[in-house]
Amino acid sequence: MNLLFDFIKHLQPAEKEVLRGMVVKGRSAQVWDMINRQASGTGYNRELIQQELGITQAHFDKIT
Repeated sequence: MNLLFDFIKHLQPAEKEVLRGMVVKGRSAQVWDMINRQASGTGYNRELIQQELGITQAHFDKIT
């Protein structure tokens, strides 16, 4: 389990709104968006994020 995913999964709606105001760009923004969507859905899938964004494990680790 990814710590960022676990953190987001347990936030209250008001706390999530505060985080949405953060300025995140590029691949970081894409990863952030996908983790947020996964946290609201069925569960965490790191491999899916890496595959869809075409990033390596090392790049994913650096972002998260």
